Amino acid sequence: GPAMFIAKAGAAQLPIVMFISGFSVIGIGPVFAKWSKGKRAAKVNYEFCLLSAALLLLLPLPIAMSTPGSALGIAAAYMLFLAEDLLPMLLMMQSSSLAQGS
Repeated sequence: GPAMFIAKAGAAQLPIVMFISGFSVIGIGPVFAKWSKGKRAAKVNYEFCLLSAALLLLLPLPIAMSTPGSALGIAAAYMLFLAEDLLPMLLMMQSSSLAQGS
């Protein structure tokens, strides 16, 4: 989360990653909609839960294995912050879609 991000990338980078996260919603929403079009809502929800779990389990590994200040650690911190910010929002949107379709 933000604490791990600040530890790896520094507090000065937090506004940048928050801006990227907010801007990503604009781009990821239509991509997610196109990906889920024509599929059953339960199947999309299942696949998205698996994808989210895999990303959230794997992204901390490069952070833990990198040296302080390394480019790999900072890039992984950015990706983990974005994943922790965007994946729950998309999962909530998909779950509400699934609930409405049932």
